Amino acid sequence: MLALSRGGADAVEMREFDTVRKVFVEDGFRLEEAKGGVSWKDASTLNVSSEFGEDTMTDSGYPRIAKA
Repeated sequence: MLALSRGGADAVEMREFDTVRKVFVEDGFRLEEAKGGVSWKDASTLNVSSEFGEDTMTDSGYPRIAKA
């Protein structure tokens, strides 16, 4: 997973990247730009914190919840 931000902003776009082929995975995992991130739970599961809709972000714009 790569975190891409515009100008070093807190908001990032998360994209799945193939480190062997050195390309983004076509139709791979992707999160639209938002404050948040991902962490690996195990080899095939990500913990995700991002904007998931109404009332999922704090007043300062950071994720209130995380999902696996």
